[in-house]
Amino acid sequence: QMFSFTSLGYMFIVVLPLRMGELIIPFLIKKNTRISLSSSLIVIMVERLLDLFVVLLSLLYIISILVLPEWVIKSNLIVLIAFLLMTIIFIFSYNHSNLIWKMLLPILRLFKEETTEKVKHAFKGFREGLKLIKSWKNFAIIFSLSIVIICLSISSIYYVLQMLDIESNLIIAATILIINLLGISIPGGPAMAGNFQYSCMLALSFFSINKGTSFIFANLYYVLGIGFTILLGIIFIPKLHFSWNDMKKVLHASKEQV
Repeated sequence: QMFSFTSLGYMFIVVLPLRMGELIIPFLIKKNTRISLSSSLIVIMVERLLDLFVVLLSLLYIISILVLPEWVIKSNLIVLIAFLLMTIIFIFSYNHSNLIWKMLLPILRLFKEETTEKVKHAFKGFREGLKLIKSWKNFAIIFSLSIVIICLSISSIYYVLQMLDIESNLIIAATILIINLLGISIPGGPAMAGNFQYSCMLALSFFSINKGTSFIFANLYYVLGIGFTILLGIIFIPKLHFSWNDMKKVLHASKEQV
């Protein structure tokens, strides 16, 4: 069930601009289970943060063994520091939720009662969502899966490079993956076009691979990766009975989030 939710969700993350498709997965969970939207969102957010942590650690390792531009090193350190600060705030907010709520309450009283109730409901859902992953065992499983996914992705890039007879190794493949993940994390146009290709070509430029070859690789990797993601989503649309009305609800929810 979660595989079908994720397949459809990732298709819309790819297709819709500004990564609005991120709300599709929690929407499908809410529609097909009794888990609230806010609880699903917090679980997905923690999973994304763990993925980001693995990516930043991988980039830190790459920086330690390769000579990369100074801006890459500075960017990684800034994002890593921001990530650690965010994690500290996240943990503090969970452990001292009553204090956070007391701080928010005077501000919420300035708004309508309906708005206050919505925020209260979302706050409760976030806390319930965190309880689902409070177990260190679950946390370790999620972290391990992030590492496995990174390793499989590196392998796939390595074989695409081999298909094009580009001299490569796992370090080159890992560098492409990490720079590409950071590149597509920046909100862009539909199907991540532009961000995806540019980040791949930028990574290959670190290894003195010419722009023509880099362009061919970037587009082949794009067609394989994005194409397969969209194909999986299309396969699961009928199974999940996802309709245009559902899409309007998600888009409306995304506007409220903004």
